[in-house]
Amino acid sequence: MTSATDRHDRDHVTIHGRRMAYAHAGRGAPIRFLHGNPTYSYIWRNIMPAVEPLGHCVAPDLIGMGDSDKLSDSGPGRYRYAEHEAYLFGLLDALDPGAPAVLVLHDWGAALGLAIWGFARRGRNPLGPILFLLIALIVVQGVWPLELQRSSFHWLPFRGFLEGSMLLNFLSLLTKLYFYGALVWLVHRLTRGSWLALVVPVAVTLFVEVAQTRVVGHTAEIADPLLCGLIWSVVRVLERRDGGVPGRRRGPAR
Repeated sequence: MTSATDRHDRDHVTIHGRRMAYAHAGRGAPIRFLHGNPTYSYIWRNIMPAVEPLGHCVAPDLIGMGDSDKLSDSGPGRYRYAEHEAYLFGLLDALDPGAPAVLVLHDWGAALGLAIWGFARRGRNPLGPILFLLIALIVVQGVWPLELQRSSFHWLPFRGFLEGSMLLNFLSLLTKLYFYGALVWLVHRLTRGSWLALVVPVAVTLFVEVAQTRVVGHTAEIADPLLCGLIWSVVRVLERRDGGVPGRRRGPAR
């Protein structure tokens, strides 16, 4: 039964000169609950009791929220991701430095949790795990549902786009531009602008398209690999215009 009352104990720890509050319960392996924006640990009041037997549950209040201290000079330039990351990581390191933990994430907390899961706390690049998840998502979406049949491969691009509802097909195209663009950009960043930024996305999408020749409800065609090639070409043009890899800041001119 849900309750409006939060009965969990709360403690505080000082991080970068500010007190941060956290609710806690249970014993054992660390389980960390990260809330979203602009809520606080109260949202976990009915979830933590079900998890308490499994480990030590901790639900922090992000800096400036709940019972945690507010930052000075609050305004449009405060409470950005980097500030939340610095205070939250400091709190987690103070509670269990280096210990593996189960993360339960919500909204803004998911972005912070993904950075933690991506080994950012240990100085490792978080883009690798994100790239793996993105490729897995593209493959799963491309071959779902797994109902097998045999169909042909179409070398004429956008054949499927011209069939059925144009609105739904246009929304599907926007989704593909977003995912394929992210895929090209991530590989481009991780490989510092090598040709793998073209080869990997084209290979992934070509694999999905070939697999779709045996999956019900899909039109297997050459359009998606060509779309990845087009996105890569745009990235290369932007790179040459900006004088470097996208996202890399150039030093001051001399």
